[in-house]
Amino acid sequence: MINHIKELKNGYNYLSDIEGIYGRENDILFVASGLDRKNMICLTFSVERGAELVEKIEALREKYDAIPLGGVYMDGYTLNVELNLVNIDEAKDFTDIVDAVTAVIVRNRSQNISSDDGKTGDIGIFRIGTKMVILDGAGFEETTESMSEQYKKKSDSPLIPYIVAIGGMLLGVALWILIGRIGFISGIAGYFILSFAIKGFQKMGGQIYKKDVYILLGLALFMIFFAEFTSIALSIMNMGRITLIEAYQITWKFIVGDGGILREFLLNVAIGIGLSLWSSWGLVNNLLNFTPTSNKRVRRRNTRLL
Repeated sequence: MINHIKELKNGYNYLSDIEGIYGRENDILFVASGLDRKNMICLTFSVERGAELVEKIEALREKYDAIPLGGVYMDGYTLNVELNLVNIDEAKDFTDIVDAVTAVIVRNRSQNISSDDGKTGDIGIFRIGTKMVILDGAGFEETTESMSEQYKKKSDSPLIPYIVAIGGMLLGVALWILIGRIGFISGIAGYFILSFAIKGFQKMGGQIYKKDVYILLGLALFMIFFAEFTSIALSIMNMGRITLIEAYQITWKFIVGDGGILREFLLNVAIGIGLSLWSSWGLVNNLLNFTPTSNKRVRRRNTRLL
């Protein structure tokens, strides 16, 4: 069994910092990179009439069980072939699959095209940031120029992604309180506190690094504490004609001044955190396993690879 994509390079090119393989087989360009699912990678091609090839490539499953059912599909101009590393014993198996797939493409008289707009001519494999893509030269220049402008805008306001993430967390807090009032276990909303934060961060900040994941996770845990505290304060506020600030003050005095209430509060928070981590562990684990450790290790490089 192959444990890591780097074991598949076998003469192909491998980029260690983004953990991807690229090359040319039978004059057809391809890139391979890991998927979010464990032990899964994806071979990506960009060729003419790709949709006509899906069924023909799926037929290769009879010989290569590394190709899962439904693992061959189109996404725009890209033809994707998923592979399960569990069913690949050695690098040669991967090479054989690449050769078989590209042979089908060649027999169909399809040639390389840009994955961006389907154009032909000057097609190559380019690195754009942390991704490898098949583009034409002009498309690469346009893409990198656009990304450079966006990067400059984001660099001018590095706190914006975190501000948006906190806004997403507050939506999760509101959901936490609402679920608790309905009578369900509030802890299940912890998933949304973290999920909304990550999606908001990525929307405004682009690449997310492990340090960002840890920071967002810490903020999410604080927000769970805040959500439970606010839930109690709102209940107290509804019992009398007091403001939310006064309700917060009363809640704090109750919790700090009574050991029994403090233990019950901490127990509820602990249960909420436990349920939150349990419900969102797949999301957290995926980010920790598939995000770079720092922006120093994976630099924002744009260049032609092949």
